[in-house]
Amino acid sequence: MAPSLQSDGNRVAVSFISGVPGMAEAMEESGVFWLGVDMKIKEGWHIYWRNPGDSGLPTTISWNAHPDL
Repeated sequence: MAPSLQSDGNRVAVSFISGVPGMAEAMEESGVFWLGVDMKIKEGWHIYWRNPGDSGLPTTISWNAHPDL
């Protein structure tokens, strides 16, 4: 397997959005937790969708959750 390609942090700033009112109660009932990902991409750069075509690689996110989740 090839190593994953990662940003050095200077081209894409990523933040997570989870502060939705009522989310804790909804998660307890359904076991589902929605999380938004906001990517601010430096001018002149871009990321690819899951189907990048012949020219790139899809954007991936590695999630390392706490064992209690």
